[in-house]
Amino acid sequence: MEKSMVVIVLALAVLPYQLQSYYTPYDRLGIDCGATNTWEDPLTNYWWRLDDEFIKTGQNILLSVTTNRLPLETLRYFPEGTKNCYNLPLEVQEKYLIRAGFYYGNYDNLSKPPTFNLELDGNLWATVTTSLGTDPIYHEVIYITRKEYVSICLNQTQQGQIPFISSLEALFIYDGVYRLMNNDTALYLERRTNYGADQTVPERFDFGAEYFNRFWKPEQLPNYQNIFKGIHNDGGSMAENYPPYKVLNYAIRAQNVSDSIFLPIDFHETTQLWAYFVFYFYDVSPLPVLNNMTKLTVYIDGIEKNTTTVRPYEECVVVSVYPVKVTGTANVTISPAAGTTLPPILNAMEVFTTIEVATSMANPLLKHKLDSMEIWVLLFMVFFASKTLSQDTTDWVRIDCGSEISYPSEEIWWQTDDEFIKTGKNKLVSRRSYSSLELLNTLRVFTQQNKNCYTLPTPTPARYFIRAVFYYGNYDGLSKPPTFDLEFDGNKWATVETSLTDPSYYELVYANKGENISVCLARTYRDQFPFISSLELWPLPDNMYAGMSRDSAWLQSYRYNYGASDTDWIIGYPTDEYNRIWKPMIPTGLIPVVADFYSLYYTTVEYPPTSAIIQAVRAPNPTDTISLQFTFSKTNTLNHVVVYFTEVAFNINETRSFDFYVNNKFMVTIRPEYENCTDAWANAPTVGAMEVELRPPIDSVLPPVISAIEVYTASDPLVTIGTSQDDLDGLAVLISTFEQLEGWSGDPCLPSDTIWQWLNCIGNDPPRVTSLLLKPCKSTIVYAIQLSSLKLKNISAFCFRDLGNNSLEGSIPDFLGKLPSLKLL
Repeated sequence: MEKSMVVIVLALAVLPYQLQSYYTPYDRLGIDCGATNTWEDPLTNYWWRLDDEFIKTGQNILLSVTTNRLPLETLRYFPEGTKNCYNLPLEVQEKYLIRAGFYYGNYDNLSKPPTFNLELDGNLWATVTTSLGTDPIYHEVIYITRKEYVSICLNQTQQGQIPFISSLEALFIYDGVYRLMNNDTALYLERRTNYGADQTVPERFDFGAEYFNRFWKPEQLPNYQNIFKGIHNDGGSMAENYPPYKVLNYAIRAQNVSDSIFLPIDFHETTQLWAYFVFYFYDVSPLPVLNNMTKLTVYIDGIEKNTTTVRPYEECVVVSVYPVKVTGTANVTISPAAGTTLPPILNAMEVFTTIEVATSMANPLLKHKLDSMEIWVLLFMVFFASKTLSQDTTDWVRIDCGSEISYPSEEIWWQTDDEFIKTGKNKLVSRRSYSSLELLNTLRVFTQQNKNCYTLPTPTPARYFIRAVFYYGNYDGLSKPPTFDLEFDGNKWATVETSLTDPSYYELVYANKGENISVCLARTYRDQFPFISSLELWPLPDNMYAGMSRDSAWLQSYRYNYGASDTDWIIGYPTDEYNRIWKPMIPTGLIPVVADFYSLYYTTVEYPPTSAIIQAVRAPNPTDTISLQFTFSKTNTLNHVVVYFTEVAFNINETRSFDFYVNNKFMVTIRPEYENCTDAWANAPTVGAMEVELRPPIDSVLPPVISAIEVYTASDPLVTIGTSQDDLDGLAVLISTFEQLEGWSGDPCLPSDTIWQWLNCIGNDPPRVTSLLLKPCKSTIVYAIQLSSLKLKNISAFCFRDLGNNSLEGSIPDFLGKLPSLKLL
């Protein structure tokens, strides 16, 4: 039994790979840390981005001093927490150059440059020792990514020494570059030297010369010839590792054919390391002589590593040597080999040491050896999970209201209105109101009928999530945003109050009663015309929101992503598997925190997006209570509350726990789990405001924490019986006969305050149509049809006085001639 449980836990540990938030990987990413505006680098042709997309903690500052490197004139520092992590979305199992830049610039006016650690996916990358000097410090690695996100963390190691960072870059490099590196190591750059170049030669080159934005430090050595050729791109830089041709312009050469080149190489540590050397040889003789050649041998610490030949006008020769055991310092010697006619030469050199990185990304809390049977069970469960947890969007409906065309987005089609509604006109918002979210720039407005209904297909019995979005955008030039009602299946949903500037949206969870759900917009003021910008519907799994009763619809009241900054909205699919919108929120008095991991091993059946869970807020002190207040438009409500948690930091000796209360009623004790998302829910009758509390015990050593919350409010009792089916059948005949009536849909008699404008209805068990009010175009006469039923076989009480001069077109239905009460037609 114990082994079986471990297998299940291990299987669950891999499920979140299927639940990861959608991500957009970068192949060239630059973050100008601390900056407030993005900008395009003229050398690299990529845009420097802002921190907020990749980290939620830290504070920005502009340095008072300037440098000749724009990305170093701002920085981001981290006074809160001992570890703060950037999460970089990169391609998986690809090789990247990752570089972090640090320029203190005395930003704090303390003249105390800090020392701290830099970590890469949980591995120590480097100890960063900053200085008061004018030169920046860079730490660079070549790394093969393990997951969708690479974690770069700054870890405070000494009290009072606050970590900071000036720039962070990740640049995709081809698989064949640095071909000898192992998958279980990263290459830490010790030096990259452009020999023979003087200090006027830049370290950085444009993208056309340097594909991977590597920095090449110029260095001239006094005991050697420092040579410059001035070549242009002649193919020499297409050699292994793609050395820039501007680097190959320069070289050092021994003074005589019999002389050697001696280079001592110092390493960042004095302990034993494994090193990776790369040497670049290219003949830069100004006037090469036919049959002249350089033959040379490379020695490291007196041990011969390679002999090669460099010929004029031929491709750059690249010699890679790995692994080399070094301790503190290595001595490189390049000596003439037999048959050489020219002295030894060296254009450039790169030296790396290895960082051992974890080969397994498994949860370190799960230690267990599996026998063969358990492995097969685990593989089956992973396969099953991959089939069941991948999002099926087959039954999704997404309508870009007012759009003239259908189009795909994130593998799901946005459709036009025409398949779902026959009335309304397409409009564009005013040019001054254009939104960067293209979906908001069109709308459909309804000026003719008092009620206009979309018919949304629901082929599967299920609970459905429905969202309607409204953005006025002054489409009519009147600057008068309207108010109107929103309805579903004959039930009042909400009163929509639009604004001049901001979009609004309404969401509900509702179990369908048939093959369609009707969503209607009803005019409630004479000259205020309803409109809609987008309408979406998608099914939910049965186990989601299990505490919601199916005899109510549940209106979304609040959904917060705690700890996120104001601009960090989560806008539906694919970031959220179930297309929810998460509003960022940092309540007053609470402190935002970010987990020191970037993916989850396990999540709840509500499948909140990972990005919403790894951000959180905590109480200021271990014994402080988190208290969250929620208000509602009605005095008496029933609310379904779901709260989400994770343990944001790995603590071996300390456990966080606190009690979950709603309206002063104890619900459950919460113990967040590291790298797992857990939740708790409650159905809470509320009078006035609702209070959610997280209360720690009196001896707590860690404060309460919360990642996210959802609050849904139960609707008024749902309509259980719609308009009489006999009446619906009769109305269907009229609608199909007269073209002018084709746009009418939805329940004609419900809700009772928005009945179709050409009907009268009474009763509710079921509602019955009692008369038709057909208004002619050129007269004020109203023709009333009195009836007990509109079903063709039973229509009995029509009393037409005159149907002349009306706007109906088409042949008169035969059944009208058979009405016993017909006086005049």
